Amino acid sequence: MHWRIASRRAWWASLPTRGAESVKVGTGIVLNPSGLVLTNQHVIGQGTTLRVATFNDGQTYPAAQVAVDSAGDLALLQIQGPAHVQAAALGDSAQVRVGDQVASIGNGYGKGLGIGAGPVTRLGVTIAPSSDGGIEPMIGMIEARTDLRAGASGGAMVNTAGEVIGIDTANGIVSGTRVPNGYGYAIPINAALEVANELLAGN
Repeated sequence: MHWRIASRRAWWASLPTRGAESVKVGTGIVLNPSGLVLTNQHVIGQGTTLRVATFNDGQTYPAAQVAVDSAGDLALLQIQGPAHVQAAALGDSAQVRVGDQVASIGNGYGKGLGIGAGPVTRLGVTIAPSSDGGIEPMIGMIEARTDLRAGASGGAMVNTAGEVIGIDTANGIVSGTRVPNGYGYAIPINAALEVANELLAGN
């Protein structure tokens, strides 16, 4: 299986966020050339300093929070710095089918770009909140065997054409443990963009 992703590294962004006591890392997707980034709300959390590192050149830039939707676990950031960055190629999540091959791209464990690939296993999945009081229950998720890891949240789930069809949001765990079970869950990109547009409109 061939993935058309190597030429699009410019639109994967690593998101180190500094709070009062620690640094968190995650991933984001560049939506337009001016540097608007879509990620999960739980990635930025209560961070007081936001910085974005683009994977194409390794440069790090400050970022400002534009808007968040806590219920949908989505956030918009604006890169403060580069005049032009590569935007992601967006797909149509309504066309995704069980069995489609997809890949989850993200800053897994904060160790740099990683890719986990596998088939879509279920659509329209509801995931429960995390035991540590994280996100609220979410519906309509894409489930895939992509071995999503911590730090990849906010990254892209892409199809074999390299088009974003979902926002990586949660990993599955073995019951009664915190051990990843090899599954990843993504917010369908159509739903995520609908929320993003509403946030930009001030709704």
